[in-house]
Amino acid sequence: LWDVPPYISLPKREQGELQFGGLEGELLNLLIAELNIDLNYTTPPRNEKRGLILPNGKLTGAIKMLAEKSGDLSLGCFRRTQERATVLTSSISFYQTTQVFAVLERQEPWSTYEILTYPFNIHVWSSLLFFYLVPIIIAFILHRFSVRLLHFIFGILHVREMFFMWTGILLSQIAIPEPSANFARYIFVMWLLLTFVLRSSYQALLYDFFSTQKVIAAPATLDQLIQREYKLVVTESTADSMSGIKALRNREIEVLALNMTDIGIYIELEGNPETNFVASTPSDFLKYYMISEQKYSKFTILKEDVFLHHISVYFTKHSYLKLPVNRILRNLRAGGIIEHWSLVRELHANKNGLDKQALTLTQLYGIFVIQCLMWVAALLVFLVEYVRGYA
Repeated sequence: LWDVPPYISLPKREQGELQFGGLEGELLNLLIAELNIDLNYTTPPRNEKRGLILPNGKLTGAIKMLAEKSGDLSLGCFRRTQERATVLTSSISFYQTTQVFAVLERQEPWSTYEILTYPFNIHVWSSLLFFYLVPIIIAFILHRFSVRLLHFIFGILHVREMFFMWTGILLSQIAIPEPSANFARYIFVMWLLLTFVLRSSYQALLYDFFSTQKVIAAPATLDQLIQREYKLVVTESTADSMSGIKALRNREIEVLALNMTDIGIYIELEGNPETNFVASTPSDFLKYYMISEQKYSKFTILKEDVFLHHISVYFTKHSYLKLPVNRILRNLRAGGIIEHWSLVRELHANKNGLDKQALTLTQLYGIFVIQCLMWVAALLVFLVEYVRGYA
């Protein structure tokens, strides 16, 4: 066992009896009572926790201890996998949680270039560039081959005049010289109306941007993470399970596997607000961290659910404990007891993470009296200054 809240909390040494906390801690307490067993627990060395099955067949952590029969069972958000089933025996799945992506909710300001291009999307800017360049290019071609046709269409004799007139209308300037042909006037009037609508819309949207003080929202999808070059932060025991995601398999996102707790990953994100980090853990760890530390608006969960965790108890291979433990788990799951423990755990975490008590009426009255005395002192200073100034 190891300390992994909110699933299991190890008992404190000063406690007289062996009572575990958390969702799976309650389950372990019940197993001890129902099976009438004495329990001694050992923590895996070198902070390896659940451990890994390495490609060369080497085992680490709790998996190694169970395979070597140094223990009889282990639990603590232990996910059922086909790989672990080759060396260990697992119970039935008694609880499910979702693996999620979470990013730090940051108020990131827009750059100057992003502010200038904010009002329109790429399609509008591309269309505007197209309608601006195409007539100039056509005028250049006609100038090379038929000046008469150039004068008929645009009412000019030189490309330079076309450039200044077309650009002047775009920038809300007077077109000099004015086109003489009616067809040319029609073209310039259409360009004038188009640019008038675009300029009005641009100014309105830019005014709305500055009046509402918009900021860049945190990524909401996996594609946005890739576009903004986020790095994925996971624990070492979770890194191997992320290979099923196509974006990670194609190395579109850099993965950083850190030797820390699942809750420690979110502390890492808060400690590096300027770095584009995204964390991936079971949702219960994020929920527990936000409730216990009062960080309700600190993180944004992406829309994509990565995969489901099917939590179970692991035993040594072919352990006799599998049948009685499965029988107890079926009864608990059928009665909704495990879901009840999960709700009680959230309420307990919320209670521990509550803010300090509100000020009492006596304390508020004291604050009011002090504020009144400060007003009186300020009034006296004002009167003294007024008398001195009048004298």
